[in-house]
Formats: sequence, C-alpha cells, structure tokens
Amino acid sequence: MTPEEIDQASNAELWAQLGSVEGSERAAVLLELGERAADDRDYGQATSLLEEAASVGLASEDQRLARVAQYRLGGALFGAQDLAASAQAYAEAAALCDGPNDGSDRAAALWGRADALRVSGDFAGALEAAIESRAFAEAEAQPSRLAGDACFQQARALYFLDREAEALAACRDARNHMRALGLTSDVAVIDDFALTVCLYLGNLDQAMDLATSCHILAKTSSTTDDDAYAMRRLAEVHIQRGDHDEALDMLEQARARYREDDRTFGIARCDQLRGDVLSELGRFEESLTVLTEARVLFDATGDDRSALKCDMDRAILLHLLHRFDEAARQNRLIIDTCAEADDAMAVNWGRWALVRMADNHLAAGDFERVLEIAQTWPDPTDAPQDAEQAYLALTALRARAYDALGRQDQALEAANEVLRATSMSNLPRDAGHMFEIRAAAHSDEGGPAWEHDLTRAIAVHLAAGDVDRATALSAHFMPGDDAEEQLKLDLVDLDPGRH
Repeated sequence: MTPEEIDQASNAELWAQLGSVEGSERAAVLLELGERAADDRDYGQATSLLEEAASVGLASEDQRLARVAQYRLGGALFGAQDLAASAQAYAEAAALCDGPNDGSDRAAALWGRADALRVSGDFAGALEAAIESRAFAEAEAQPSRLAGDACFQQARALYFLDREAEALAACRDARNHMRALGLTSDVAVIDDFALTVCLYLGNLDQAMDLATSCHILAKTSSTTDDDAYAMRRLAEVHIQRGDHDEALDMLEQARARYREDDRTFGIARCDQLRGDVLSELGRFEESLTVLTEARVLFDATGDDRSALKCDMDRAILLHLLHRFDEAARQNRLIIDTCAEADDAMAVNWGRWALVRMADNHLAAGDFERVLEIAQTWPDPTDAPQDAEQAYLALTALRARAYDALGRQDQALEAANEVLRATSMSNLPRDAGHMFEIRAAAHSDEGGPAWEHDLTRAIAVHLAAGDVDRATALSAHFMPGDDAEEQLKLDLVDLDPGRH
C-alpha cells in the first residue's frame, strides 16, 4: 500500500492488510493504526502497535519510519502516564536521528524526553534533555517554534531546581523566539510562567509588568477566558503588593467573566483568592462565607486538593472567630480525609490539622483533650519533610496544657523539648509561652535565668503581634514599692489557656 492509500484506508481495511504485508509496508500500516489508537486515547493498543512498528522498521532498515514510530510511542506512553517508559522511548527516537538533516526531529524527540522527565519529577534529567533539544533546534537555519519550546522547557526545569535567575533568563530567550515568529499567545504563556517565578522571588515590580503585559495580550485574544485568567493573575500580584482593594476589584471582574462562560473552576479560584484577601483584611466572617462557596465549587469540579485547602483555611477562620468547637470538628474531618489519601502532601496536611485541633481545644479551655490529642501523634518513622515543625508545635501546645492544669514539671519538660530543638531564628508560634513556662520555674529565686527567659518571652510575643501579652509580662520589670517582691511575681497567674 502507498502512503496515500494507508492514510485513506479504514481501520478495518488496515487490519485486513496486516496479514499480507511485511517489511516497511507492514511497519507503515502498524504506525498508522498505532497513531489512530493514540488519537482515540486507547494507549494500551497504541503502545503495542507502535512498539511493533518501530521493531519492524528497524528490522527492514527503514530508520526514518522506525524513529517516527518510536517518537509516537513516546507520546502514547506519556498519555498512559508511563513517564519513565515515555522518556526512554523519546531517547531512543532521538538516537535514531543521526543524519545531517535530522536536527529538528532530534530536537523534537529530546523535547518530548524533557517533558516526560519534568512531569515525573526528574528535573535534572529534564534540564539536560531540554538543553540538548535547544542546541539542535537553534542550530537549524530557519527560526522555529521548537527552539522557543525548548527554551521554555529549560526554564521550567531550572525553576524546579531552585535556579530562578537562570529560569528567568531562559524565559527571556523563549520569549524572543516566539516574538520573532509572531506567536503572541505563546509569548503570553511564557510571560505568565515568568510571573510565577517573579512572585516566588518577591520581584513585585517585575511581576506587575509581566501581569499587565499578559492582561493586555489577553484582551486581544478571541476568548474571554484568557482575559479572565489574566485578570486573576494580575490580582495575585496586587495581593502580594498589599493592594487589597485593587485585588478584590480585579477578582470581581475575573469572576464575572468566568461566570459568563460558565467556567466553574475559574470562579472557584477567584473565590479562594477573595477569601484570602478578606482574611488578611480581618473580615473573617465574609472570608468564611466566600471560602465555603469556593470549597463547594472545587468539590463539584473534582479538585479534591483545592477543596481540602479551603477546608483548612475555613478551620483557621473558625478559630479566629472563637468558634472553637466548630473549628475542631472541621479539623477532625480534614484529618479523616487526609488519612484516606496516599500522597505526602495530604499526610503533611493531616498532621497540621491535628496540631490545629489541639489548639482549638486549648483555646476552649479543654486542656485534658489537648493531652489526649497529643498522644495520637503518628509514628515519627513515617514522617513528611516538615513533620518535626508540626511535632514541636504540638509539643508546645502540650506544654501549655500541662501548665494550665498546674502540672508544672511536665510543662517545663515539654517546654524545654521545644526550646532545645529551636533557635531564635526558627521559633514556633507558641515559643513565647515556652519561655514563660521556663521563667516561671525560676520565679522564686529571680536572677539572671528568670530575667533572660522573661525578656525573651516578651520579645517573642511582640514579634508575634501579641502586644497585650508582652505588656502584661513587662509589668514584672516595672519599679514598685517592693522591687524584690515585684521580681518574684508568679508568671503562672497569667493563665496561658486564655491566649
């Protein structure tokens, strides 16, 4: 069969031909069937057909057909989420591109390998493949979109390797390639990623320039969805700059556009950001309402992770509103949800929800319940990366519960455990109370140890914004009729359960 006949034949006709063709012709029929299966997302059948097509092509010494089949195999395996096999298939396709005119094909295969490795989390491998892809693409006489794509792939790998300055430089190169070809939509995509890098670095002026550029480009596109997304991103920059009114206005506009197009996920993301802004403004009741709506929308679209993040923020707001019982119930639901998940982030979120639930009960004055919760801390041998911080936060709450119950020896032991594991540069939120507990242990004798811990307690409370607590403690240093007696004031009288 000729290439034209293969292209125009039905699937049934192609299958019928397999029994009577061989060599390159058989490989060509297998390739066509494999590509059609991949287009139909039947990746299992596509993989089988394309593997055979590549093998038959090599056996018949048709290297061009073999490398095309191998390249398509990489795409089918990527679609099946077999990323390691996809990266290997792309590498084998690149190796078959060894002719003087094969630069573009090799660049494309290496780009595919870089993409599979990046998605799998092998950012170093992705960077290596992207750099090689870029070199072959830029060596071609004619400008190509592939060169820009390779630069962009390089930028994303660099970002995830914490090489942000290099990532921005690669974004600039990618952008220049796309600009030269007049691909404004691709320029906007690259600028949007550069915006993410700048927000991470805190380069807010550059982030604002990029967000504004993306917004302008979006307004010239044919879809309102692009415009809505660009407005939402511009709002994110306003949020980091502290421009709350501007952020809320932009989010309202974006939300209205998403609603016109019935884009539920976009509406949910806008509501989530609105909730964050309202919380920063201290408008906790409004924030709670908006985040509740966002949570419902995320759940309806199947975005369980974003829904869970909304649940965590809602639990914090309930605590800030002194609705401690509701906050504790919310955290209990989060813990149960995370226990059913098998990814590290969910495990981590579950542990922090446990800490916050203990904090809910401490604030409500149920100190015995705090101690019960502390006893349920999971096995430390199966801990996520920042489990130590969560454990220390829980230990600090345990120390405060012991102190409130008058069990000073146990309170001091727990407080010392927290303070030994931290320094003044990475103190947990409740560190001020830990210094108080330790100061109380020296209150009878007074002296340098007492003064040292009490001074630190005051400093840490001020840094945490608890001015009332710091002021109350400062009274211990105020001159009075009997300075000696003033120096020996018992800190336990300042009930830690109320703060």
